[in-house]
Amino acid sequence: NIIQYALGLFLHHLSSLIAMFGPTSTQTKLLLRLKSCETGGVGGVRPSQLSTCITLAIIILCLMINERVVLFFIDTFVKGLHPIFDNANDRRILARHFGVDIVGCSIVAYLGYGYRHLASSIFNVTDAGKVSVASYFKLEPKGSAKRVYSYVPEGHHILIYFMAYQLKNTYDSWIWNDGTLFMIHHAFALGAGWAGLYPGVAQIYGIFFMGISEMSTVSLCILGNFDPDIGVAGLAEAFPTVKLIVGLNFVVMFIIIRIVSWPTFAYHFFNDMKIILERDAAILPPSSKMAMNFLFRSCQVLSFMQILFLGQIFFVAYEEIMKIL
Repeated sequence: NIIQYALGLFLHHLSSLIAMFGPTSTQTKLLLRLKSCETGGVGGVRPSQLSTCITLAIIILCLMINERVVLFFIDTFVKGLHPIFDNANDRRILARHFGVDIVGCSIVAYLGYGYRHLASSIFNVTDAGKVSVASYFKLEPKGSAKRVYSYVPEGHHILIYFMAYQLKNTYDSWIWNDGTLFMIHHAFALGAGWAGLYPGVAQIYGIFFMGISEMSTVSLCILGNFDPDIGVAGLAEAFPTVKLIVGLNFVVMFIIIRIVSWPTFAYHFFNDMKIILERDAAILPPSSKMAMNFLFRSCQVLSFMQILFLGQIFFVAYEEIMKIL
């Protein structure tokens, strides 16, 4: 009958999912530390969704509390130091950026840097004495399945903090009316983040894309305070030297991470995903196939956006130089 057929289909998809992405734990625990995520190491048992969701809620609560603490600090110790800080709404903007955005990005960037040795294992560089630019683009198709399907505790750990920050940031963007472009970006980030958590697609790539790459975003969050639209109007005129230093730091970090490193990781990611989607298309459960395709397209869109952002950086840099001259 229909019920038996549906149950059989569900069990078939479940067995296929377990065979590919590995089993998921039934235990409930906090996943704040890497040790909590290490249930068998790489390829081990994936933490339960309930554990992940509870941990997400706690991290979001901590970000909300930290935002209030930063606002209290600004109201108590920064207000009165300069007329620019007299406006209560501007102080709330600073609290949001410093208490949530900078802290959230700094955490995932720090974790990504700490797990960078795993991200570097993506490259097929075996002879340290013969390393060249071409060696970083050398493909290793035999390892595609492991890189796409394996549970990586470090990747899961980063993705949890990344998702928590993105959820809080999405709420803030809606409250502060940041605009449609920001909401679209957050939607793609949240979708990609959850696909990385469950079913757990290409978690090893999450170390770079959701961790290391956020190093440049930390500088961008600081620079955002000087923007008259999403930051504090007049702050750039009040502290031009600080803005210049932060801006230069952002440009350097953006070029190194987003323009040089990003395409290299994206090249390997696209190749691995293409191999798996073509090879396993017939046996992949629909939800897994959808998650993989979403990640594939999201990376394409975000990679294209890096080029647009680079053009915008050069345009802004030209305007700032012309102001000086």
